[in-house]
Amino acid sequence: MKASEVVTRFIEQVNAQSTNGICRMMTEDHRFIDGLGSVTQGREQMRKGWAGYFSMVPDYWISSEEMIERDGVVQSSAQPVAHTARMESCWRRIDGRFRPRGEPRSGKTW
Repeated sequence: MKASEVVTRFIEQVNAQSTNGICRMMTEDHRFIDGLGSVTQGREQMRKGWAGYFSMVPDYWISSEEMIERDGVVQSSAQPVAHTARMESCWRRIDGRFRPRGEPRSGKTW
């Protein structure tokens, strides 16, 4: 499966608000760092986080406008429909799984 297909599948799971589908795509030790630098560690914590977010924002979904894939790296420009902020995502394959590429603003590594 191409990297862009994995990102598309992830967006589809978010749009279906399938916490199980989203979490099946994560490693057990998944680490999420939000835009403010807050860290959520672990698949089960993320499951709770997504469930809470979907409860808080029941109309949330992602409109993927364009996707570029090169050398196993995917950049997706997407518009979260329930919010006005524009997101830029970039993923890379590590040990057969896709993880965010780059560093958060805090300087900590992904």
